[in-house]
Amino acid sequence: MQILIECMLHWNIKKKTSKGKGILGTVLAFFAADEEQGRKTLHRHWQIWVKEIDETLRNCLFHEDDTARDIARKTFCKHIDNVLTASYGSEFRITHKCVKESNDFINKQDIAEVLFQERDPYIFWHAHHKELCADIQGGLMSCSDCGEIIFKLDIINHCLQEWKNTIIPGERSQHYRPDTIIPLSRERLDMAAYTFSYHMENGCAVEKDSFWGNKNVWELLLKYRFEEHSAYHKASCFKKGCECRFLFPFMSTTSTYIHEDKGDNNEKEIYGIH
Repeated sequence: MQILIECMLHWNIKKKTSKGKGILGTVLAFFAADEEQGRKTLHRHWQIWVKEIDETLRNCLFHEDDTARDIARKTFCKHIDNVLTASYGSEFRITHKCVKESNDFINKQDIAEVLFQERDPYIFWHAHHKELCADIQGGLMSCSDCGEIIFKLDIINHCLQEWKNTIIPGERSQHYRPDTIIPLSRERLDMAAYTFSYHMENGCAVEKDSFWGNKNVWELLLKYRFEEHSAYHKASCFKKGCECRFLFPFMSTTSTYIHEDKGDNNEKEIYGIH
């Protein structure tokens, strides 16, 4: 908790004031409450107030004036984009039988827009479901030319293999350390993720191996291990019903937006809250 508060939130515990911008912005105050889970372990819920999203901005998100509301929402979304990301990064090396140029680095957003396309929305609905998700298996995209179903895990493993071939070129790549065989086992992925703080730059045991010490490799592994929601979900996903309570997976969007359920005839629309 001390690392989170002092290093990530950039909060001075002794002086009880912000030391500047942290991962969420400039913290003004925070409060945390511990809750016991069904398996008898504790987890913590946080409420954090940041300078960049002050009371005036929050009120204007639902301002009755269209211009004021639009400016507030654009400001809010801009801040969210500054502190959060849902990207694997810009250097994804992808090959596919329908693509002529196979050795170019292609941005992940371009993959969805140029190489692959998302499947129909009902596929995503099935992927939310406790039983139907097993039929989808994470296959949420398809090739726009040949129609082949594309799995995100295959894209990740392919990118890891391409990095391995680049870092350890030639026949040597095939006979390198056995713990670099792609796809990685779940156990090896866990080891790489949990020991990252020791092996990273300026860590106490810097990893010097050309593959495991490569920044692009461990950044990809960390995001895959900690930021990917399982295609088959977890038991806790369905404690409120047969659909994932977190609504994963989502369809991609071109920009951050505020979703409003206004009802069929805008009967739920509420503005002018102050």
